[in-house]
Amino acid sequence: YFVNKKILFHLNKKNNLAFLFLFFPGFLFCIARCTPEIVEILFISISFLLYLRKSFSLYLLFIVFALLIRETSLIFLIGLFIHQFFNNFKNIKYSVIPIVFYFLWTFFLFLIFNDIPVTTGVSVNFDFPFFGLIEIFNLSRYSNNILQGFTYLTDFTFIFFIIYLSLKPSILEYKKLLSIILLLYLSYFFCLNEIVLGTDWGFMRILLELYYFLTLFIIINLNFLKRFIFVFLAFFGFCYLRILIEQYLKYQS
Repeated sequence: YFVNKKILFHLNKKNNLAFLFLFFPGFLFCIARCTPEIVEILFISISFLLYLRKSFSLYLLFIVFALLIRETSLIFLIGLFIHQFFNNFKNIKYSVIPIVFYFLWTFFLFLIFNDIPVTTGVSVNFDFPFFGLIEIFNLSRYSNNILQGFTYLTDFTFIFFIIYLSLKPSILEYKKLLSIILLLYLSYFFCLNEIVLGTDWGFMRILLELYYFLTLFIIINLNFLKRFIFVFLAFFGFCYLRILIEQYLKYQS
């Protein structure tokens, strides 16, 4: 919240809407499962703020931390690289250095374990674009678990609502940094298979970066949007109740 409040202020936007970053649904699942995605989002936020402030040494430190926590931080760096290549080439080293570090770190892991995490992730997590999403909307798969099916459909309705807001032609400009990063994370999302999207509805923690950049993008480009805020907070409340019900049923059984 505090970091993104400073980001919005730096971008000359009303920073009171930064309170939305306190209510990411995916945070609930990170807390419930003790997973590191919250910390990754924190480091990405700090890195983005430091980059905007041109504090490049500290930026490099925090973006490396983000890479070590979760490899999908690389998508942020690829977006930064593309933007710098076409718009600000003199700063391209600030995306190249962390990317080179990532590949050196991966090579180091290969020397130790004779394997790298990416090979496992690609084979397990990805499919042809949209195939995973199509399978999620196969209603017959939820016949034995109506609560789970309702949860998935509610979640995807929410995701597509904020994607719709962000993809309005008058808003999305391919030369802008946030637009590039957002399109890359959307491409990543559309290529995930149904194992990732459907096995555990806590996949919202897996898509936490997408939530983050969608929210930041909408706040910056749509100014004050009551519909978005209402739906966002309502969905957070829904997720909170869903976890309570899930835990209640679990311990009752």
